[in-house]
Amino acid sequence: MKKICFIKLIILLMAVCSNAVTAQTTRTHLNQVELMKKWIGSWRTEGTSITSEIRRYGIDGLEGYQKAQIKDSIAQEHRFIYGYNKNIDKYISASISKNNSGLFLMAFWFTSENICERIPFEDISDPGKASSKAIYDFKSRDQIIATFKEKNKPDRTFAIVREKK
Repeated sequence: MKKICFIKLIILLMAVCSNAVTAQTTRTHLNQVELMKKWIGSWRTEGTSITSEIRRYGIDGLEGYQKAQIKDSIAQEHRFIYGYNKNIDKYISASISKNNSGLFLMAFWFTSENICERIPFEDISDPGKASSKAIYDFKSRDQIIATFKEKNKPDRTFAIVREKK
């Protein structure tokens, strides 16, 4: 009788432990459309003269404007449009600059509730080998720490804060 109880106890313990291991490795699906709404608003990069405005556009898109100002003149201006691509579960951003020619494509996606990554679109097939990467850490609703990497080495870090309007 003791042997049967002991065997049942071992089986029960194994079942509980296997559920715990499975629970740790199970990954929940992140709702990219909802998470990207964190970007909506007016932002200012601390220590620089860069400001951004990001608004909702359509059902799951965003549009943005960014400028870098030096004293009373605008040094750079960019317009962005972000669209969700459900096939790759990422946002694709197209930007055009008033100061430079060409169209720039980037891929954005959240890897956790508070971390958003950005890479050049041409590196989408192998993000780990991206030529450059930006990691945006949403510390709060009103603050983001942005780390920019070149060749997988941190290049610069900025704090981005929401402007009160």
